[in-house]
Amino acid sequence: MAHLMKKKHQPAKQQLLDWLWTVEDDGFWRELKSRATGDGKNWKKFGACIRKRWLAEGGHEAACNSLSGSQHCMQIWREVEK
Repeated sequence: MAHLMKKKHQPAKQQLLDWLWTVEDDGFWRELKSRATGDGKNWKKFGACIRKRWLAEGGHEAACNSLSGSQHCMQIWREVEK
């Protein structure tokens, strides 16, 4: 069952990752980093930060479903910090 859930979120997560690579806003990236590292680590706020920006730029709400889970947010951070 977990494997099916992972597959279900994969296209949306990839869509978010593809979009994140296009964001050129140092303030946005500083905020994401502060939510993903150190004492300020908060995956819920990390996901909310991405969701807010995504929706403001015309993204669809459905793509944000994977942002509600800390594991998904951690995977996204690992990909974008490379």
